[in-house]
Amino acid sequence: MRRRAGNPIDRHIASRLFILRKNLGMSQRQMSEIIKVSTPQYQKFEGAKNCIAASQLYMLIEELNIPADYFYRV
Repeated sequence: MRRRAGNPIDRHIASRLFILRKNLGMSQRQMSEIIKVSTPQYQKFEGAKNCIAASQLYMLIEELNIPADYFYRV
């Protein structure tokens, strides 16, 4: 069972995913391929329906060469 992203920090990370993707001009499909999930699953991460795993955030950080604290900045 997936954990719901009801926590304010989880929602913040979801919004940072959206902003990152838009700023990079990437599609949800491209982002989902990086973290090896289906596009509908990625949409759930970005929409704060499900929480993204730390390992998946790490894959994005490495692949996109972004600072590790990107997802936690306010």
